[in-house]
Amino acid sequence: MGFWIIALALALLTAALVARPLSLARRSARPRAAHDEQVFRDQ
Repeated sequence: MGFWIIALALALLTAALVARPLSLARRSARPRAAHDEQVFRDQ
């Protein structure tokens, strides 16, 4: 039983470490059209 508790804790920790940067990137990202417009202006 102790093995499963440790395995669950590690799985939750890993999921949290992966999900955090993904959620932060989604919030701070500019809309796709704004990015496309910036690329067009830089050319």
